[in-house]
Amino acid sequence: EKLSKKFKVSGIPTFVILDTDGKTITDDGRSAISEDPTGEEFPWIPPKFSEVFGDTFVRNDGTTVTTADLDGKTLAIYFSAHWCPPCRGFTPKLIETYNAMKKARGDDFEFIFASSD
Repeated sequence: EKLSKKFKVSGIPTFVILDTDGKTITDDGRSAISEDPTGEEFPWIPPKFSEVFGDTFVRNDGTTVTTADLDGKTLAIYFSAHWCPPCRGFTPKLIETYNAMKKARGDDFEFIFASSD
């Protein structure tokens, strides 16, 4: 039961993969197995940020940010859409939290908006 709570297991089967330090590599090992049934890519470490995203991002003010500008920062990616009612309710709260965090913490993190519009 403790392991289920630690890894937030909500249904079975669940296959969690840990690194040598006990940190979670993925809690979706079932998908990893399905996509790589021979285990060639084990331990199925997710690609690095720089391997998945482009070289630049556009801020809401129109200026650009490079991936180099994000080096060393903790990143959060917000998948949302303007047409999504729950998103429209959550986005203002996220902006409020972001602004409070920037004021309190400075520039050690960034939130990236990934639009589904």
